[in-house]
Amino acid sequence: MTKRLQKLLHELHTELDNPEAIDAESRRQLQGLADDIQAAIDSAGEAESDGNELQRAVLEFETEHPRIAGILGQIADALSKLGI
Repeated sequence: MTKRLQKLLHELHTELDNPEAIDAESRRQLQGLADDIQAAIDSAGEAESDGNELQRAVLEFETEHPRIAGILGQIADALSKLGI
């Protein structure tokens, strides 16, 4: 499962690196969220992770950035299955 999460995070970072994909403020917020997710993965669930924050991000980006919302949704699902 961790390999899948790493792949999804890589996809998220690819989208974040595309200057045309997302505005600067959204990029900053998502980068912080991606960092939190990475910390949770690195510590095998010991780091504090706010699943509600991830769900809010999915809903917020769903309309304007469906690809990013899809990646975030998959990450949330994978984290949930790991109990994170």
